[in-house]
Amino acid sequence: MKIVLTVNTFFPRSSGGTEVYALSLAQRLEAQGHDVVVVTCESHVWEDSPEITASEGEWQGVRVQRLYFNVLRAPNPVLYEYYNPCVGTYLRGFYRDFEADLVYVCHPGNLSTSVITAAKDSGLPVVTAATDFWYICPVSQLLRHDRELCSGPVNPAH
Repeated sequence: MKIVLTVNTFFPRSSGGTEVYALSLAQRLEAQGHDVVVVTCESHVWEDSPEITASEGEWQGVRVQRLYFNVLRAPNPVLYEYYNPCVGTYLRGFYRDFEADLVYVCHPGNLSTSVITAAKDSGLPVVTAATDFWYICPVSQLLRHDRELCSGPVNPAH
């Protein structure tokens, strides 16, 4: 099976729990005979354009596709943080060219929920992990500005 793992950041630039999870999952899937590629956002502030450029490499034996773009140069940076049509356009082509069978979303941050929409548009099944509260909390941790615990939205659909 050809599996795309998407993650907000990845080694070596970032090494948090979600990155460790994504790397371990990719290595385990490859050990089981699957063809895996990790797609990550390498930079989203330092580039000059919201348009996507990419590079491919490897980290600890895992193929990694790194996307570069600047969401702050987008027509609507706040919207693009959560749904980035440039990422969606890029990934529809990437999923097709890789001949993906499944998209596993380790974390949609930085790449945005367009990783899911692009997969669904491509007819691919999607699995996701909720490694933090990114989907319902702008700071991902359910903490208020004063570091007090937030109970979260009353109705996440609004």
